[in-house]
Amino acid sequence: RIEGAILAARDVSRLYHAEREARATLKRFEILVETARAAILLVDDQGRITLVNRAFCEAAGYTREQVIGSPVRNYCFDEDAEQRRAQVRELLAQGAASFNWRMKRVDGS
Repeated sequence: RIEGAILAARDVSRLYHAEREARATLKRFEILVETARAAILLVDDQGRITLVNRAFCEAAGYTREQVIGSPVRNYCFDEDAEQRRAQVRELLAQGAASFNWRMKRVDGS
């Protein structure tokens, strides 16, 4: 026999719509990055690549699986190392940066 009940309710419709919009925004970002003609990399604070697009993989000759988690320095020529380090510091300090650089391909060229 039930003698009483407590019911708690909360309207989560705003949260649901916000999550849905966030997923849609993320999908648009993924499409933009993946279809860009320019090579795009996301690098963590340790200098490791966390995201890479198809343009980078095609230009460098690596698979996405080979690139993800690897140090960005793997794709730089030794003589460009100091310039790359300065650009990575700028990237980490500002949260985003755009720069041109010579990319070392899988065959070393």
